[in-house]
Amino acid sequence: MPAPLSESVPDAMGEYPIQGWFTKRFGVENAMSWIFWAILIAAILHIAEEYRGEWLVWVRRYVPGVTLFHFVLVNTAFLLLCVAGAVVGVKNVVFSLSIASLVFSNALMHIIPTVVWKEYSPGVITAVLLYIPLGAYAYVLAFDKEEVSLGIGAVAIVLGIFWMMLPIIGQQVRIKVEKSQSR
Repeated sequence: MPAPLSESVPDAMGEYPIQGWFTKRFGVENAMSWIFWAILIAAILHIAEEYRGEWLVWVRRYVPGVTLFHFVLVNTAFLLLCVAGAVVGVKNVVFSLSIASLVFSNALMHIIPTVVWKEYSPGVITAVLLYIPLGAYAYVLAFDKEEVSLGIGAVAIVLGIFWMMLPIIGQQVRIKVEKSQSR
């Protein structure tokens, strides 16, 4: 079994750069619990950014018919997943890491349109500042604590992408149903 990241090669100061101040001070176990709660807080801030940034107005230019009901429904389900991930924590690290993967995937869903279309995608600020670092750090901690193998980590990533795809697939189905009913 490979050495944990905390036992990797130290830098010139004798410190292990992969470990942050939190893990040095409180240990990886506490950081693993903390990271999933931090993801929940980031999710709340992200939804607030989307709402205040008028994500509904923005997304309707690309996906017609998205309503406030859809926004509330999807984000309620999302927050419930985040709460479940935080409560479960390391007891089911695959599920909890899937939430880290979900927020990382969601970040990409904001970053890519921002870069490609050269316009603000409401939610991109919290995606870059919170989702990317927290999502990545959750995996660093899990591998550091040896909670997961590469295979289990991959399963969590796929599950997180699945969570991200559910509302997208739901919108595609809604659009097809509406088109077939209008004929």
